Amino acid sequence: MTSGDEDAVVAPQATAAQSSTQDYNVSRPDTDAAADGLTDPPMQHEAFGHLVVDSDPDRDSALGDSDGASFTTSLDSSVTNYKYEHGRRYHAYQDGKYVLPNDEAEINRLDLSPIQPTMVPSNVTFIVDDITGEWLYPGKFDYIHSRAITVGVRDWGALVEQIWKNLRPGGWIEFQEYHFPFTSDDDTIKLCPALEQWSNNTASASAKMGMRLDAILAVPDVLKAKGFVNIGKAATKWPLGPWAQGKKEKKLGELLERDLLSALEGASMRLYTKVLGWSEEAVRKHVGEVQEDIQRRKAHAYIPIDFLWAQKPAD
Repeated sequence: MTSGDEDAVVAPQATAAQSSTQDYNVSRPDTDAAADGLTDPPMQHEAFGHLVVDSDPDRDSALGDSDGASFTTSLDSSVTNYKYEHGRRYHAYQDGKYVLPNDEAEINRLDLSPIQPTMVPSNVTFIVDDITGEWLYPGKFDYIHSRAITVGVRDWGALVEQIWKNLRPGGWIEFQEYHFPFTSDDDTIKLCPALEQWSNNTASASAKMGMRLDAILAVPDVLKAKGFVNIGKAATKWPLGPWAQGKKEKKLGELLERDLLSALEGASMRLYTKVLGWSEEAVRKHVGEVQEDIQRRKAHAYIPIDFLWAQKPAD
């Protein structure tokens, strides 16, 4: 979130492999906000929206370019009361609301170390907060940005309400989200049945808990109903593994592959045992089969990535 005066700035960490949007068309009404630059849509960069299968997967390989950090990052939790299940540690705050573990294995996977600098401008503040609650910031914002919050949001209408209340007239909201399930354009996902089953099961179990992993697809209607204008959207794809043409695409695919391999057990255990009724042993066996499918790299699988932005009217 950014504010035009000396109020707080809540700045989520950027992912190391952020993709950006492609074609967008945003009208610019003739208002006082236009003179202030508030009607300009959030800055977008060139995107690779179309993936092409590479006949030589080793060409343009990005192996060796990585610094070893996962492409997903976040802030460490300030909550120190934990629950332990299946050999993993979980958040106790609003128990069950967040299904992923927060133990050392997960922290290492996500690189959850506090990277925020200590020397910052006087109008910048880093805050750990729950966006699903009431926002109590001292000032309103010109720009609010979020990325990969799907697993933490059950009521997108309530979130949009808080965004509306905390945006200045003429301000912008931007979402960057993935949505499940993994898929493929050439149906090669069928060559990895365990991966396909896991992806579908994860989406189904999350929906039963009140968290739809494709919720971002309905958010444009929520924004419109609230009164937002100049709603724009774009989409791209993150390949799973280095099967797509282009060095950037291979790099992204390798990072996503590595991240998913290490995340599978932690992302699955609570959903499968508590929602789907699987035994811990069955979950571990299934996770192993999914990992094998991913490592065989037979599917041209990807996860869809969605970009959405909208403006609060200037008057």
